[in-house]
Amino acid sequence: MQNLGLSVVALGQGIPFFHAGSDMLRSKSMDRDSYNSGDWFNKLDWSYETNNFGVGLPIADKNQERWSTIGPLLGREDITPGRDQIMSPVHHFRELLAIRKSTVLLRLRTASDIQARVRFHNTGRDQVPGLIVMSVSDVVPEMRPIDPNYKRVVVILNGTPETQTVSGGEWKGVEMELHPVLLMSHDETVKQASYDVERAAFDVPPMTAAVFVEPE
Repeated sequence: MQNLGLSVVALGQGIPFFHAGSDMLRSKSMDRDSYNSGDWFNKLDWSYETNNFGVGLPIADKNQERWSTIGPLLGREDITPGRDQIMSPVHHFRELLAIRKSTVLLRLRTASDIQARVRFHNTGRDQVPGLIVMSVSDVVPEMRPIDPNYKRVVVILNGTPETQTVSGGEWKGVEMELHPVLLMSHDETVKQASYDVERAAFDVPPMTAAVFVEPE
């Protein structure tokens, strides 16, 4: 879920904003407002050994009424992430940055480009809840190409507990593949995302963000 949330921001148009530590499962031990809580609750562990979960009850100021709920949760080892869990979003975040940097179509700079090149699918009354499908095209009448690497990008954010199949006539005959960064991903699940040109269909595993490209 954390990786999917990072993906929504990183793969959207415009300037992305990430809160410090969101790429390492940063926890403030459930402090709802840690502005005055000091380093004990706000620190970031750059060794990635801990995410600062369960270091104590957050200060009373805006949290005391929830202490009875927070306390037992902070003491549960089964929901305290270890280094492997922390490193998952660390790797994922670095991959997202590499995808964004290498893909001009994900960094459009003007409103006119966004309006002309970006389309959202899976919309309307029959849409699948929890599924976002965005395509960005570099082949637009009367507009010059801007991406030296890709003619088209399709971003699929599957926030459902099931594999989702996305198909459409606009992709018929188009040769697309998983983004090169994801082909080498640390996440074995995203490597299972695929595109079938015969069906003009994408298959994306549950709780997964996949980026497909049509090479230039």
